[in-house]
Amino acid sequence: MREEFPALQRTDHGRPLVHLDSAATSLTPRAVIEALVSYYETCPGNVGRGIHRLAQEANRRFEDARETIASFVNADARELIFVRNATEAINLVASSLTGDVTVVHALSEHHSNMLPWRRATRAIAARILADGQIDLDHFAAQVELHHPALVACSHVTNAWGVLNPIPEIVEIARRVGARVLLDASQSAPHRELDLRQLQCDYVCFSGHKMCGPTGIGVLCALGDAIDQLVPLCVGGGSVESVQDDDVHWRAAPHRFEAGTPHIAGAIGLAAACDYLDSVGIQAIETHVAGLSTVARQRL
Repeated sequence: MREEFPALQRTDHGRPLVHLDSAATSLTPRAVIEALVSYYETCPGNVGRGIHRLAQEANRRFEDARETIASFVNADARELIFVRNATEAINLVASSLTGDVTVVHALSEHHSNMLPWRRATRAIAARILADGQIDLDHFAAQVELHHPALVACSHVTNAWGVLNPIPEIVEIARRVGARVLLDASQSAPHRELDLRQLQCDYVCFSGHKMCGPTGIGVLCALGDAIDQLVPLCVGGGSVESVQDDDVHWRAAPHRFEAGTPHIAGAIGLAAACDYLDSVGIQAIETHVAGLSTVARQRL
């Protein structure tokens, strides 16, 4: 499998490269690199507006990529918005919250799932326990006290690798009618994601953490949650027509994808999903658990 990753063919101080920073950015397999190159070599057209052959082929591959990625997480393609990364996805949701609202999140969240809430809303951080687990009693108490519009949580924490109890968190949020945003950036690479089963309103992840390209990510807005979003950026590609006194926006998800998107990145991310499927998510999860056990024993 090392041979499938070109970066692992180099050496460092005369030894084969070992990469231990996948939580920040994973390496990219050859299949993904070839998908990127194929777009630039065979159909480097723009999407959503051209009628010539290159544009039509690019548009087909771009929308096929959306379907592939949506299928990978058991979502509908209409619910999948392409963004630069999970950080932009969270900022899109945060900027759509209006009025004097509160968001509750765990103290273990990384900056991208903390600072956007502080800037756009009143953010309340729930305590964590000594082992990195969320203090569910304190979390529930904060939700009951503040009646937040939204609860934000990572599926797997980026620092400790703790798997958060998402069903319990969703149940706590629903008691007060709060929506739930799940940051799945650390779980998408090595844990099966079934968004219908998780029952969160918003789920985001970044391509570069799951063998995909940098600069491409996804926000899945499930059910009517997508109708609560306000575009973070507007312009060409997000509208059907513009008159002197009126604008007709495109249907979701395209109204949220103004300008030329990262077309190659979307195609590459779809190739990454296919690659992870070919290896087998269950096999990856088992291997990661084994590595974790060995690391703890040797440390």
